[in-house]
Amino acid sequence: MILTEEKLVPFALRLRPGVKEAAKAITEAHWYVPSENGLPDYVDGRGGGSLNDELQKLLNAGLKVRVKELEHGIAEAKKEVEQFQDLVRFFMDNPAASYVLPINLTEGSKGRAWLEDVMEVQPEDFHNGESRAEATREYASAQESLFRLTTALGAVQKAIR
Repeated sequence: MILTEEKLVPFALRLRPGVKEAAKAITEAHWYVPSENGLPDYVDGRGGGSLNDELQKLLNAGLKVRVKELEHGIAEAKKEVEQFQDLVRFFMDNPAASYVLPINLTEGSKGRAWLEDVMEVQPEDFHNGESRAEATREYASAQESLFRLTTALGAVQKAIR
């Protein structure tokens, strides 16, 4: 049984071989780790709980690793949103433009830096710069990615609590 929205529901969890045995072994051990409160000279006790408690702690430890991965993904997605935002902003300010070139973007902007890089690395694909349609698609895709990552991070953080 698991608790969801304040009620218990049946739930079956398949575990890799050895996970249950590891949790059971942890129930019989006890050790100390630096405290999660961040204060020096404080320690938190570990081990010695029930089998379910230890399985939950093993799961939470994995979730905490996933939080760091998701936070990194969000930082990267934000950079991508910002670079394409520069391009889309140009098209919004210039409704008749079909393409954007680096010279059309602010010196030092993320969009300009990205466009200069791709035009140098892939000149055959970007000889006219970036098209309105492609910049808009990339911007929407970056926004969607950021939304999904943020949603996943919130769900994982909620699961840890």
